[in-house]
Amino acid sequence: MKIAIIQFPGSNCEQESSQAIKMAGMEPVEFMWNHDPNSLSEFDGYFIVGGFSYEDRSRAGIIAAMDPLMPYIAAEALKGKPVLGICNGAQILVETGLVPGLRGNAVGMAIATNKRVKHSTVLGTGFYNAWVNIAVSCDPHSSAFTRHMRHGTPIRVPVAHAEGRFIIADELVTQMKRYNQLTFRYTDQNGKWAIEFPDNPNGSTQGIAAVSNPAGNVMAMMPHPERTDVGQPIFTSMRDFIADERRIQIRTLDYRVPKVAVQKYEPSGTGIVTELIITDNEAVTVEQTLRAKKIDVSVSRYSHWAATGENISAETLSKTGELFNSNKERVVDNLPAEKNTLYLMVRDKEDFVGQSKKQTLKTRFSMSGLRDLLYSRVWKISAQSGNLHEAIEAIMETNILFNPHAQDCYMFAPTAASPAKPQPMQQEKQQNMPSYVNTITEQRNNCLTRTDAPLGTRLEGKVRDRYVQDDKIILITTDRQSAFDRVLASIPFKGQVLNLTSAWWFEKTKHIIPNHVIEIPDPNVTVGKKVDVFPVEFVVRGYITGTTDTSAWVNYNKGVRDFCGNQLPEGLKKNQKFDFPIITPTTKADEHDRLISPKDIIDEGLMTQQEWDFCSRKALELFSFGQAIARERGLILVDTKYEMGRDKDGNIILVDEIHTPDSSRYWIAASYEGRMANGKEPENIDKEFLRLWFKDNCDPYNDKELPPAPPELVAELSRRYIMLYEMITGETFVFPEDGLRVEDRLTENLATYVIENKTHDTDTKTHIVAGEVELSREMKVVLVLGSEKDADFAKRITELLAQDGIAFDQHVASAHKEAAKGLDLIERYKDKRVIYVTIAGRSNALSGFMAGNSDKPVIACPPFTDKMDMLVNIHSTLQMPSKVPVMTILEPGNVVLAIKRIMSLISS
Repeated sequence: MKIAIIQFPGSNCEQESSQAIKMAGMEPVEFMWNHDPNSLSEFDGYFIVGGFSYEDRSRAGIIAAMDPLMPYIAAEALKGKPVLGICNGAQILVETGLVPGLRGNAVGMAIATNKRVKHSTVLGTGFYNAWVNIAVSCDPHSSAFTRHMRHGTPIRVPVAHAEGRFIIADELVTQMKRYNQLTFRYTDQNGKWAIEFPDNPNGSTQGIAAVSNPAGNVMAMMPHPERTDVGQPIFTSMRDFIADERRIQIRTLDYRVPKVAVQKYEPSGTGIVTELIITDNEAVTVEQTLRAKKIDVSVSRYSHWAATGENISAETLSKTGELFNSNKERVVDNLPAEKNTLYLMVRDKEDFVGQSKKQTLKTRFSMSGLRDLLYSRVWKISAQSGNLHEAIEAIMETNILFNPHAQDCYMFAPTAASPAKPQPMQQEKQQNMPSYVNTITEQRNNCLTRTDAPLGTRLEGKVRDRYVQDDKIILITTDRQSAFDRVLASIPFKGQVLNLTSAWWFEKTKHIIPNHVIEIPDPNVTVGKKVDVFPVEFVVRGYITGTTDTSAWVNYNKGVRDFCGNQLPEGLKKNQKFDFPIITPTTKADEHDRLISPKDIIDEGLMTQQEWDFCSRKALELFSFGQAIARERGLILVDTKYEMGRDKDGNIILVDEIHTPDSSRYWIAASYEGRMANGKEPENIDKEFLRLWFKDNCDPYNDKELPPAPPELVAELSRRYIMLYEMITGETFVFPEDGLRVEDRLTENLATYVIENKTHDTDTKTHIVAGEVELSREMKVVLVLGSEKDADFAKRITELLAQDGIAFDQHVASAHKEAAKGLDLIERYKDKRVIYVTIAGRSNALSGFMAGNSDKPVIACPPFTDKMDMLVNIHSTLQMPSKVPVMTILEPGNVVLAIKRIMSLISS
């Protein structure tokens, strides 16, 4: 009988292992990891030896488990041949999934750091070398290695390991007992099963010292029976098992391994990060192994300590010399946030290293104020080529950084500050929430629907009115509630909620990225820096959900798996959480939002690679921070969008809004798991019920007139917006003073921003109102843009208009998506002396729409980027039906000259 003595780099027990095999009457043959694996079929059995001379798991067990040799051994085990792994050999069998024997050899358990605990006191962790008692704890005839031994009779053998603690879930232990898989357990000298140290030397689950697969021919064992004569029955049993040539019964356990969940690390207390100043052989080995697996990354490793308590400082902790060896390690002040780099923090579920050090600091160093001390490893993963997230997914499949049965993994943001302390809504506030409905109902007519003021060039969005000045932009958030590409209703205080919620988040996230906010002069107003905004929205998704054409779930349900450059796995369910948040950017093509991949963003020149890398990283950091705060408030931040741009100094900053109920989706955290388990949609706080009412009572896409929204639904939606504001910020919503109209408050608060110029009649008192501004009978130019993308082109016209003192307004109204808004503009200006200038490209329906539905002159000035683009735009602009007069002028200067001549004719 030939037994292969399997050796991987670093093993040092081959001599005593070979001797034990020889004493049992078998022939040991040394078999190195780099020998031809095809020759393994010539052997009758296999002995994976232990005693690796360095760190057990990642440099020994898991690296060897990934070796090409192991699938061959697994195939021979299926034939019924015995496989024995001792110490680090046991680690290899666990990490390959040969034990405990789940379907597909899934990794179902772990071997973790020793814990030496007695009477709830941690006596020590790490390496331990001693003699212990073990005994067979299964039916001796069920295993290839116990048939010469008696159940419960102890034998004394040595142990020598740093990671020898079997961790097995209780449910799996129950299944394993059914098939006699708990082969050996630690005992005291009388044969009583041992739970505590020193009889149980490592804190192993239920005192387990060895486990087998269901067939009994593969065993992973931590003690070293090969080092003593009393261990020989294990090897003679192996010999007789081979001699019997009995066919084994192949079984697989039906235990389901929980999916790995990478959490967001929530920093707290005092943190210390250290790194080796000598070569980190473990990181080097991990990196080399990953590259051999075609995962092109570089790897670094750090140690992380987090202490909480009173009078605890990093300096005090460092001076003890307990947390790191200053001869080999140094403290790192800041981990850099680098391109294509991600940090993963790994911490033992039972952090006995941290607990042990905490005891030492409290007793030996009198740190009575120390409440907790946590130890973790931080792995820095940098993609050298390819997609970082694809590389991370591939790494996670290897388990090389951590075993999820023994350890937790966190996304570690190196630049993130500690999150704000929880500020949940007070119970009395929750109880008083229903009374808000009365106030809302009383002020249902105190809404800000639209503005028109001398504050600069006006741009009207779905919810916000923007006024552009030389160096700043004034954003007035109205109470308009839009859906179906039109305004459905005015919701009292919605604008105040959105603006103040965004202002709160801007303040909380400025440590991650600076933002455009200059001041908040009014609850509905943000004055921000004028910014060159990137033509890309950074949509970040933590869950797969949604109902629109650009949503993750709708596309996934259609079979899309490459979603904006993200490779989505099979088998996802609606509303399921992604393993990692993903970015699914959108941009505007003509007048329609479209999904786009990062590669296409770069290829189309919308952003540079450097700009994309920076903005996408900041988007993920913002989202992680937002999710952490939301979780503290009992909410789930499901998905959101961010906009960024460059200020006049070239700095990339955050603009527009952040984490508002309009830009983000929130679910109620407490009910999420239960509703998912029951196949129900998550509980949310949004406007869907109002949308559904309009769908049930009219055709909101096609009806020219919509029925008024029921007052009770308007009040309820307002209440929900206010409730979400209070849940997120922890602050009490402040209603306007009794009798004070929102527009009157705005007029007073924005007085310093009024611009006195010829765009408004200075002889007429101008008032910001929720309606029209009374102006003189002066002729005005009205610019109508197909999308906000056209604003830069429009600026070339408005600057010339301003130089000549010609009054103008500017609006955005897509003929394709916002026809109702275009009709509203035509109605608004029907009794005024105006000239329309339309700016829309490609499928230019806007010019004909304005000319065909009004009696005003229309000048079309289509934008274009090159000659080919110009030909397409001119063609669509020139092709007008009869009785639809549109003048097409390509040069902005000529547009203004034509306007002046028209005005001259009319005035004469």
